[in-house]
Amino acid sequence: PPTPPAPPTPPAPPQQVMQQPAPQQRPAQPAPTPAVPEFDPFADNSAPPTWLSSDGSEPKPAAPPKPPSHLGRNIAIIGGGLVVCAGLIGAVVIGLSKSGDSEEVAQPANTPVTEAPAQPAIDENWCEPTNSGNVAVGNGPGGTASGPDVIFAFHYAYYVERDGIKAAEYGYPGIYNADELQAAADQEPPAEYCLTITEQEPNVYTLERETRIGSRIIGATKSDVITVPDRYNQYYIYALTPVEGG
Repeated sequence: PPTPPAPPTPPAPPQQVMQQPAPQQRPAQPAPTPAVPEFDPFADNSAPPTWLSSDGSEPKPAAPPKPPSHLGRNIAIIGGGLVVCAGLIGAVVIGLSKSGDSEEVAQPANTPVTEAPAQPAIDENWCEPTNSGNVAVGNGPGGTASGPDVIFAFHYAYYVERDGIKAAEYGYPGIYNADELQAAADQEPPAEYCLTITEQEPNVYTLERETRIGSRIIGATKSDVITVPDRYNQYYIYALTPVEGG
């Protein structure tokens, strides 16, 4: 007869597994914050800084900044100076060119040259001393021996010697102020003069004075003069009055 099957094997009782406690994990340490280099306005900042790299690599210290170069500024200054010099030279050349052109235009061809008029020759006998009748002509130093002499002496001290004190001494006492005569004499131009004295009556004269510079007559005046003698028969000018319109 067939063999009956063997009874099934009962399952083994479950084994109790002792669970080991999980090891405690340490908290993650934060990554060190890379140092940010100080910004230098004179350095080349066009490239991205190394401390912004995202590959986690150790940031490299930034290269020290380069000292500012003055080469570009020096070249700019030299170049600017050359440009200014070139501009000045060009302006001078253009100015000279225009000046030459204007002179050529202003001076037409075959223009007659106008010569300055010749100065008249100086008359050597212009004030030659003369004394004829009642007329005396001259410009000498004079004296006090007569009416015409004291008139000559007064004008010589005033116009030639420019001495106000001496000129005042030829006037009657109290007639002239020496300081005023000196101030007026200092203002006179360096000119020559000639006197023509005409006696109208004793001690009364008509005086004509002509003044010139070189050969050019610059003035002519006419005056009435009265002279008086003192007890020593020395003559003085008592009055010298310009004639209106003379």
